[in-house]
Amino acid sequence: MSKRTLTVLGAILLLTLGGALYAQSTVSLDEAIQTGVDEIQTRLSRGVKVAVLNFNSTSPRLSNYVLEEMESGLLKAGKQTVVDRATLELVQQEMNFQMSGEVSDSSAQEIGQKLGAQSIISGSIEDMGTYYLLRFRTIEVVTASLQISTRVDVSKDQVAVLMGEAAGPAAAAPASAPASPSSTPSPTGLRYSTGRKVGAGFLNLFGGIGSFTMGDVFGGILTLALEGIGLGLMVGSIGDEDVNAGMLAGGYGFYMGGAVFGFIRPFSYDRGLAKKAAASAALGSNPMSNIILAPVPTKEGGFGVTALYSASF
Repeated sequence: MSKRTLTVLGAILLLTLGGALYAQSTVSLDEAIQTGVDEIQTRLSRGVKVAVLNFNSTSPRLSNYVLEEMESGLLKAGKQTVVDRATLELVQQEMNFQMSGEVSDSSAQEIGQKLGAQSIISGSIEDMGTYYLLRFRTIEVVTASLQISTRVDVSKDQVAVLMGEAAGPAAAAPASAPASPSSTPSPTGLRYSTGRKVGAGFLNLFGGIGSFTMGDVFGGILTLALEGIGLGLMVGSIGDEDVNAGMLAGGYGFYMGGAVFGFIRPFSYDRGLAKKAAASAALGSNPMSNIILAPVPTKEGGFGVTALYSASF
């Protein structure tokens, strides 16, 4: 195989792997918590007494979930001794701090001393736009020095549900308020989050997989066809001794066209769902919306207009 052939194949491989690495750069909330648990139980000595103190977020429900899952994971690992939740709550009432709020290192040190803990675990979450940044910090009580710092990029789906951002239309607005296209639920019962749509866009680099996971068969098939034609032309342009530059450029153009369409498609598909729902509601309330005007060819070779009326029974 010639050097030019290897170069073309290498470029295709890098393009594919690059999209895969970016698409898989975020993990679920549960996976992120487990990452924190694994690092703590690996790096702290056996038998160290730890307190899962606080998780700073705007949602007490999310904070409680993370704290309970972190505590459960450490107990299951069985390497460290975990301060009992009831004892922690007594100290919380005494020192008047919020487990879902921010706690300074000096306050954490004092709380740890009251609990008899050797290490304190705290966490926080920050919205980065298309994903959340999750952090865990483990502090030694005696010296207040930072022992472990864990950073994980988290996808938005599960976090949004816990924070109440993905509540249905009834929960998001009063019952008397009219539903708007932007609040129309998708077929899954929830609007697709920005993170989900971005993730689907990158998954579409692999033959429309992202669109298929959203239930968008048309988008998935069209993306698959464009990328398939592109890859076929690129591979077909490789000869034993030379590369057909025209076929290679055409193949690259088809593939990039499919990739761009595949990235944009999840956003337009989600908006389309809202428009269809709004149109359906208008159709039921306005009989004139059932009239359709369509051009038809005439015998003389021109075009005329015909009116159609549709109704459901």
